[in-house]
Amino acid sequence: MVEMLRARAILLPRLNTIERVCAEAVTRANRLIYKQLSSGLTADQLGRLDHLLTHKEDSSLTWLGWLRQSPLKPNSRHILEHIERLQLWRALNLPSGIGLEVHQNRLLKIAREGGQMTSGDLMKFERERRYATLVAPEDFDFLYRIGEGYATVRRYAPELLSTLVLHAAPAAKPVLDAIELLREMNSGNARKLPDDAPLDFIRERWSKLIFTDAGVDRRYYELCALSELKNALRSGDIWVDGSRQFKNFNEYLVPAQKFAALKEADELPLAIDSDCEHYFQTRLQNTAPATPNNVSHPSQSSQKQPGPTKPTNKRELFQQTPKAITGSRVVDALA
Repeated sequence: MVEMLRARAILLPRLNTIERVCAEAVTRANRLIYKQLSSGLTADQLGRLDHLLTHKEDSSLTWLGWLRQSPLKPNSRHILEHIERLQLWRALNLPSGIGLEVHQNRLLKIAREGGQMTSGDLMKFERERRYATLVAPEDFDFLYRIGEGYATVRRYAPELLSTLVLHAAPAAKPVLDAIELLREMNSGNARKLPDDAPLDFIRERWSKLIFTDAGVDRRYYELCALSELKNALRSGDIWVDGSRQFKNFNEYLVPAQKFAALKEADELPLAIDSDCEHYFQTRLQNTAPATPNNVSHPSQSSQKQPGPTKPTNKRELFQQTPKAITGSRVVDALA
């Protein structure tokens, strides 16, 4: 504000005047947010929200306080109570995407403030602020905002997908099928997804954005496919020809023929014997037998414990054997 006044060659008012103007601007902005969150609610929904601030029958808790309670010990009574809470929440029948028109940081601030207030505090609020506080979602899903960057993604995604040569493990085949479909649509300038488009790769978090009343949303479908492609590349389920970072996982391993030859010649570079039976027999032979020196005598102090005894079978030997080397050490030995 001060910069704006200076840019317009306007004399600056007193500091307290500037503070009052800024405070009034914040107040008006908050009222606009409260109105945005509550204007789409019906009279029935508003009545149900008001009912949350009333006391339950034969209880000192309000319905809102009861909803806020954490689940207790998982027995049948508490599970039924938790189901009842879920049913009460669903009965509010709040409109989906109620907070999409408000910045997520403001939603989070309103929700956190409301979470620290009692029902009595909320009843003192003006109507629009009270309803906005009750419906503000604290767990805002940022996927709703990802669609805003779709135009940017479209500038390079078609060229990127046409350039990469991808392969997939069976677990990631649905993702690769979706990528192949996008390639075909890009090359043919198709806009609508076919009826047989792959859908198995879509996670539940994406479902509410992709499946709409008008059908499958092409924009979120493509964003979901690209997101799952990123995850599959990181996990190694999909790899890229010629890439050093996203190469086939099998390239990190000893070739199958070389491994078979090393195993046949008993030359595997492992820190332990690869022959299980021979390993146990060797351990049995190398274990020191019990001696009179490490056997306690009744006359000796009760604090002195008997020394190790020679194992008589594989089970006892396994219990005395140190833990096997970790997978990372095996990989290092094979590298």
